[in-house]
Amino acid sequence: MTILSAISFYFRKPLPRIGKVNSQKPKSKRKQTKVHSISETRAVIDLLILTISAGMTIPSAINTISLNSKTNLATQLNQALLSQNMGGSFEKEFLELAKQDRYWKLLVGQLKQSWDQGAMILDNLIDLSYFLLDIERAQTMQKVRSAGVKSVLPLGICFLPAFILVVVIPLVVSFINF
Repeated sequence: MTILSAISFYFRKPLPRIGKVNSQKPKSKRKQTKVHSISETRAVIDLLILTISAGMTIPSAINTISLNSKTNLATQLNQALLSQNMGGSFEKEFLELAKQDRYWKLLVGQLKQSWDQGAMILDNLIDLSYFLLDIERAQTMQKVRSAGVKSVLPLGICFLPAFILVVVIPLVVSFINF
């Protein structure tokens, strides 16, 4: 299984033809202020891990992911890469992404640490992926716990009138008759 087929399997879409030009106009990165979900961020980070561990360079990994993913995150990564190719600073573009999204701030921190200290980027990305997975699980567990409390309210609203009619009113009537 090649890298491109693994990525397309991950996103369940067919492989693009070689030489196909992306005809979509790039969106302005400064106007995108949507906070992305943890799962969407983890998907892009996991694809970065997959492509970098397969031997791709970071720019080619970002380019491959952006071509095979329709997420905003992959598009933003590709815009940062294109800006760097046009003479801009890759670090500056990543800092712009970090201002827009709190999860990108974590990714930028890992990339900056690898850049400054010479640490292996793959290990940092794997640690970040596990960290985001822990956050996602904690949020899911919090939602599951609150679902039990929220489900009691409709139950009480539905059964309380019936309880009053069946139990309380006959008791009150029986006490009045004595």
